[in-house]
Amino acid sequence: MKPNPSIEATCSSKLRLLPQAPHVKHCAPKMKMLAKTSALLITVLVAGSVFAADSLILSPTALGPLPLTGRPAKVSETKLKKLFPNLVVKYDIGQGDSPDFHYFEVSKPNGEVLFTIKSFIEESAESKKTTSEVSISILQVRSPEIKDVHGLRVGDRVKDIITKRGKDMEFGAAHHDVVMGAGNIYYSIATGSDLSPERLTMEDAVKGNWKIRVISWPEAAWE
Repeated sequence: MKPNPSIEATCSSKLRLLPQAPHVKHCAPKMKMLAKTSALLITVLVAGSVFAADSLILSPTALGPLPLTGRPAKVSETKLKKLFPNLVVKYDIGQGDSPDFHYFEVSKPNGEVLFTIKSFIEESAESKKTTSEVSISILQVRSPEIKDVHGLRVGDRVKDIITKRGKDMEFGAAHHDVVMGAGNIYYSIATGSDLSPERLTMEDAVKGNWKIRVISWPEAAWE
């Protein structure tokens, strides 16, 4: 007797009716293989997203695939989305005590902010979004998932900075933090106090062994 084409074409729907049919024997393994393939694909996609963050290293000339060269280095929303396809890019106009600025925020799909970029707008220019590239005024690493070329991360302490970079660095005070660094890579360090940090010294920072709050390029952040 010739096989019924409709039965062979609808293996899963006839599974209960013809449990002993030869073609049924091959159906379950194929379904299991499909499930395993789907699970593997999901794992690869998730791992790819994590890898995109974990593999980023800040150097004086780049943050991962983002070049920080040129005079000045430039960025755009389109450029960031192309360079970081597994991450979420937000772009808006920011305001504060400083002049208005183009504000770019790059984060993981779960919302964790990895780094931000500001491009200050000249007072004579109109504060509006643009599709063109703009100059990078300051880039700030905000997540411990990104390390700098010295192996330092957000959350490391002053003694870690000294161990890996020595004391031959600039030191000063910002609005709330003390800052130290050199060679286009700077560390904003939270003192844990509401008092002005203006009179604090490098020795105070070493003694307090405070944590890195932000790593910035190409200069210290005023925060």
